Amino acid sequence: MLHVYTEQFKAASLTLRFFMPLERKTASVARVLFQMMGTKTLQYPSRKELNAALEEAYDASLNTSVSLLYDQIEMKIQIRFVDPSLLQDAAYETQLIKIFKDVLYHPYLDETLLNQEKSFILDDIKTKESQKSQIASSMLTDTLLEGHPYHIPSTEEAPLIKAVQLNEVKALFEKLKELPCLILAAGPLPLISLKRWLKVLDLTGHPQYQPHPLLKTPIAKKEPLNVIAKMHQVYRYHVYDSGVYRDDRDYPAFQVLQHILGGDSDSMLFKRIRETHSMAYSVQAIPSIKYGLLIIQGSIDPLKTELYDQEIASIIKELKETHVDKDTLFYAQQSIQESIKRNSDSLSVLSRRALMQYYFNEPFEIDAYLAQIRAVNAGDIKRLAENLKEVYAFKYGGFDA
Repeated sequence: MLHVYTEQFKAASLTLRFFMPLERKTASVARVLFQMMGTKTLQYPSRKELNAALEEAYDASLNTSVSLLYDQIEMKIQIRFVDPSLLQDAAYETQLIKIFKDVLYHPYLDETLLNQEKSFILDDIKTKESQKSQIASSMLTDTLLEGHPYHIPSTEEAPLIKAVQLNEVKALFEKLKELPCLILAAGPLPLISLKRWLKVLDLTGHPQYQPHPLLKTPIAKKEPLNVIAKMHQVYRYHVYDSGVYRDDRDYPAFQVLQHILGGDSDSMLFKRIRETHSMAYSVQAIPSIKYGLLIIQGSIDPLKTELYDQEIASIIKELKETHVDKDTLFYAQQSIQESIKRNSDSLSVLSRRALMQYYFNEPFEIDAYLAQIRAVNAGDIKRLAENLKEVYAFKYGGFDA
């Protein structure tokens, strides 16, 4: 159990994360189940009634989601609410627990809701599939990560959702009580209150999820791929194996390298590719730390693809062969620190820091992490740049309609 107590905010949250090994079919069943769980219950047998109960509880909110955490399916359910100590309402906390317990133990799982939620999910998938940027991104990851144990191909997403049956949803729901769970409470919820919540929710003896070593498998080098599409621009990707993962000591230095290369409008890519040579509408360096990758992504003029590729190669070569100057390094460190500070004042960020400490042993206190950023030197940047190995180049678009 993670308990992050603070009186900095007027709201608190309780989040349950259930985990099970990643399997494509199960991930789809989980997505449907948790969308259904957040819709209605036996006590509140319609979306409208559940929302009304939450609204009556001083606008409490309920959120469910399913994501992939490396080789695990992470199934999350969260309730967020006003600090009970601020209200003159003795029944408030009891009502909150009642709602959350009903969602957790008595969701309304029937054929009608199943088909409805599957339809919503499929509509969302269809919308994404109509966007060329999403198509390009999906094709990139599907071809790059083919066969990787952490990746589910986008082409399988809709068929797997369509195939989900009610008996599978109910079976997974029954299995939740056996699955390891990570409980995270954040905000002004005292430990004595948290223990009362967990007792009423029958979670005091639930097995806790324990992080385990990450699979660090370098992505094999692949042949370049060019896909023609009817559009006036090209989405161009250069993918590099960095050898750096989230739980590595070099992760702070890798963040600085990524920022220097393509983190903002003062980065090498932006200044040279976009401002100096006017080759791209946008260009950035994106870390894919889950797979130990650094991806340079550009939206470029189809007629300048060759020159763009040459300039990318030149920039990477420069980073490998020379030390960045003191001003460039200092600016990148300052920019990262300012961004972290700006985005640290929220309950969700506080919760995320607790998770990152638990999952990857990152410092919980901001000052400790900022110190790691400040400790990065030019030698660290050059050493990490020298380790970059291009493993894939992908181009989507370029047909001038």
